Formats: sequence, C-alpha cells, structure tokens
Amino acid sequence: MKTLGKIDEIKGACTAKASDVCRQLAFAGFAVIWLLRSTSGEVSKDLAPAAAMFAVTLLLDALQYAIGSLIWVVFYNHHYEIHRSDDVKIDIPGLLTWPTYSCFWVKLITIAIGWGYLADQLVSKWNWSVSGAG
Repeated sequence: MKTLGKIDEIKGACTAKASDVCRQLAFAGFAVIWLLRSTSGEVSKDLAPAAAMFAVTLLLDALQYAIGSLIWVVFYNHHYEIHRSDDVKIDIPGLLTWPTYSCFWVKLITIAIGWGYLADQLVSKWNWSVSGAG
C-alpha cells in the first residue's frame, strides 16, 4: 500500500512526463510539417489544422505552468501572511488545481487531434500502389 503523499508524488511525476512528451510531440509535428513543405518552400494548407493544434498544445503547456505558478505563489503568500511559518499544515481546496488540470487534459486532447490531422494527411497522400505486383 502507498501513502496518499506517495500517490501524489507519482501523479505529479506522471503529469510532468506526459507534459514533456506532449511538448516533444508538438515540436516533432512542426518538424514533420516542415519536411512536407513543397519544393518552393510552401506548406500545404491541408496541414494548417495540425499546425494549429500543435500551437494550441504549446500554448496550453505554457499556460498550465504559468497559471499553476500564479496560483501557488498567491496561495503560499496568503497562508504565510496568516501563519508566518512554512511548517503549518494547510488543506488545499480542489478548486485550486482545476485550472492547471484543465490545461493538462485539453493539451493531451489537442496533441492527439493534431497528430490525427497529420496522420490523415500522410495517409491520404501515400502512394498505395505496389509496383511489380502480379
């Protein structure tokens, strides 16, 4: 059995890793889009939805950490002013975490949608003919 504190540590490690992977997948998606540009250097308009989803993913990633930082700085400062100690035990209201978790879950959804759009474009442009068959 694990303590609730240990479970919270595991949850934090998992969400941090998932965020890292989302960020890497967004940058990889932009790289694939760049590689698929035409010989004239133009990027197909068909890839715009994927690029938009990758951009939204990165925006949500930044917002998740910026909002989380703001929330925890304000929460800490408020309680430090009251208690004047770092050793006091404080209950954390669930509402404090919903903005960051909302960004986290929507970020996971947008990266999946972005790669879905990109995969759809790759598959639709794939040359499925097999030469020399028959």
